[in-house]
Amino acid sequence: MNTFITYILLCASSVAASDCDTRSAIDVAVGPKTGNEIACGIEAQEMIAQTAIRPRDGEYLKISCVRRSERG
Repeated sequence: MNTFITYILLCASSVAASDCDTRSAIDVAVGPKTGNEIACGIEAQEMIAQTAIRPRDGEYLKISCVRRSERG
């Protein structure tokens, strides 16, 4: 079964959105596993809304949904 791992990335504005990933981010929050990209995006937005995660000047948030294969 394929699932998606949700990552909320806090990145510096000097990093292009296409280059912002778990290695280049200032901070990374891992969200729940979901069954599809739509659920991943929605749940990430809900998680952001319920926390104090807010970018400061010179930072931005990016949601990343990474496909993972589960076995078992």
